[in-house]
Amino acid sequence: MAKKFTNTGSINDIATGATIQAGHVQQSVLAFRGEEEYDIIISGSLAVTGSLFNKEMSTDSGASGFGTVVVNPTTGQFLYTGSYGGAGGASNTSGTSGTSGEDGTSGTSGTSGLSVDVKDGTTTVTGVDIIDFTSGATVTANGTTAEVAISGGGGGSTKYAFLVTYVGESLSNTDGDIVQQTSSPYSNNSVTINHAVSSAVTFLFSSETHPPSSVIIYAYNASNIRYEVATAPYNTDSLIKNTANSFNTTGTDVTSDLLSAASTMKLDLDYGDIGGSTGLSGKNGHAYVIFNF
Repeated sequence: MAKKFTNTGSINDIATGATIQAGHVQQSVLAFRGEEEYDIIISGSLAVTGSLFNKEMSTDSGASGFGTVVVNPTTGQFLYTGSYGGAGGASNTSGTSGTSGEDGTSGTSGTSGLSVDVKDGTTTVTGVDIIDFTSGATVTANGTTAEVAISGGGGGSTKYAFLVTYVGESLSNTDGDIVQQTSSPYSNNSVTINHAVSSAVTFLFSSETHPPSSVIIYAYNASNIRYEVATAPYNTDSLIKNTANSFNTTGTDVTSDLLSAASTMKLDLDYGDIGGSTGLSGKNGHAYVIFNF
């Protein structure tokens, strides 16, 4: 059994006025040099600047149920922790995770569409965000700009042009043809054409709700090498016109939908009556018919 430091027994008490004997010092020398076993109990702290060894430490790898002594690497202080169930291989600790970035703020809400008032001189439409060009206009996109081309030119009118081709000087349901011309400034609005009976031709302008302000016919005259210009009425017998869809004959006055219904124009395009002539050229006749609304 290991000894303990003592100040009683064979060695006189260590006290004020008493003699310090060799045994008082010798027991410390024997203990700290390891020549004899002594139990040293320290109630305060033990600071060691050199190495600290324990030759009698158990090497049993299966030891369990014991407390664990750890050291603070900064202060050198030993600390006691819970039971230790066997050591695994040492692992490097992971670095500290970085903090997440802050969420971006939401974008600014878009502004409302433009609200405008539209006037045509008589009617006013307020608070609209779309202007719909129903006829006589072509809208194209140029970047962020909408370009509007109004066909018909001066005064906002709409013009329609047709090329009438004859077989010689004949135009009927089997001879000749009528083709709408849609190059600018003439409208490409749909027009229904009917020439099922002889040279009488009907034009139905479903996009127009009033009659044309003028009708001009340019008939090619091969004898004079020029166009003859015919305007209604060029010849009462040849230019048959019918524009109203219905009439009201009740009472003494007659009324019609001439100024409000879809416009219908019927013309007799007999080649000779409109001033055309093929002469002795042997060429087919042709004419241009232009309506101005």
